[in-house]
Amino acid sequence: ILGHKIEDLQDLDIYSEIVAYIKDELGVEGLSNRLSLRTMGAAVGSQLHYPEDGIDIIVERVLEDYDDFYKIEKIDPWNNEILTPLMKRGMAIREKFPDVKVTTGVVCPLSTAVAIRPIEKILKDTRKNKEELHKLLQLCVDHNLTWVRAFTEEFGPGPTSISAPLTSTDILSKEQFKEFSYPYM
Repeated sequence: ILGHKIEDLQDLDIYSEIVAYIKDELGVEGLSNRLSLRTMGAAVGSQLHYPEDGIDIIVERVLEDYDDFYKIEKIDPWNNEILTPLMKRGMAIREKFPDVKVTTGVVCPLSTAVAIRPIEKILKDTRKNKEELHKLLQLCVDHNLTWVRAFTEEFGPGPTSISAPLTSTDILSKEQFKEFSYPYM
């Protein structure tokens, strides 16, 4: 509507222009500074590509093999090249638009895991490598909670959304959902 590309959202002035538009013209009273499907994967070491006019794409996942588990970085939302800019953007928006409530959201642990390890390997893991998959899913829970805690400490309590695109029956059986998705959500 305003003629910007997705990559322009990184520019705080452009992002502020967009927030002002949705606030004034569309009547939006809140803003979600949520993690995308790939954000946590990038925060722990997966490599993303940012097309000029499109959404980010994972080009290399940090956990191709469970022997590489040590490569997964422990996150600190205040000291992470992916997460810290999101926190700072939320703070800048809060300062510029004090009447706009800033909330957050995360991706369910199974969907987060797919940004860390390829989906075809995760699906095989549900049968052949369950113990390691459970370890990865718990790490995803821990990292998501670390983000939500830090965000809540900075912005106060509020709703947090959880999206779960990979927990559909198109991808998982009911048994797989019960073992690998539901307990971690």
